Amino acid sequence: MLKFIKEHKVAAIVVAVAVIVFVAWSVWQFNNRQTQIAHEQALKIEAEAQAAKTAEDTPAQDSTTGADTTVKAESESADEIEAEKVSDGLNEEQKLIIDGYGEEEKNLLAILTANVWLELTSNANLRFDENSYTEISGSEQKKVSFAIMHVAPNNIVGEGAEYESMIAMIKADDSNIYFLKLQRSKKSGEKAGVWHVFCEAFALGEDYYRGKASKTIKIDKLEESAASQLGGRDKIEAALTDYTSLSYPAAKTASWDGVVETDWENRIVTTHFSLDTQPKVSLTITFNMDSKEIAIR
Repeated sequence: MLKFIKEHKVAAIVVAVAVIVFVAWSVWQFNNRQTQIAHEQALKIEAEAQAAKTAEDTPAQDSTTGADTTVKAESESADEIEAEKVSDGLNEEQKLIIDGYGEEEKNLLAILTANVWLELTSNANLRFDENSYTEISGSEQKKVSFAIMHVAPNNIVGEGAEYESMIAMIKADDSNIYFLKLQRSKKSGEKAGVWHVFCEAFALGEDYYRGKASKTIKIDKLEESAASQLGGRDKIEAALTDYTSLSYPAAKTASWDGVVETDWENRIVTTHFSLDTQPKVSLTITFNMDSKEIAIR
């Protein structure tokens, strides 16, 4: 075999070169055909897209009247979208956020909705509903829908006074994100222990203080004879409403446990109520017969 190759060396080289050239030409032809096919497919897709765009831009006409129905359809669609937004005041992003509420978000919302908030330097007041808040100042009103994105408890020190606060990020209906803070001072003073809420999204007031409860808690099973020993039903109802609106804002009913204890030496009357919360909470009410004051713990 080696002898044959040596004798025909030139011929072998020529054959080898020919084979290489043929293989290279075949590969080039294949690649060139693939490129051509890809180019043809691209032209076809572009032509289809252009045809679809032309059909989309061409006004649709009623088969009987020849009237343009495209504008009408677009108008009806826009009206439907606007009607859906107005119906509940929330956009889709806000709805998704609300669907994911945890205990922190629900608790903050319960405190906000259970109270009426007042601006001390003006006549403005602020009320929260389930998915919105409304500022009112004279004849001017501003309603904003919102969703609570995140809540973080925060204890800060400012100007030598300690504060208890909850800081939340809210998504407003203008698609912007704002910080809302609910805060009260732990230091003694005129506004000590009073919750106030402020947010850069507020338009008619800057800092709203908790004024009163927005709803009255229902008292169940309380006998009139027992109520008279505790200062009267109205006084008990007012005290429980004020207390639960901040401490247990989800409570709607307070049920009396049926027992009244009188400490004649210290002139204190004591009884207990259970709230319809989950889990249930028992509150102790004491009535001072001398000062006529009610205390709850």
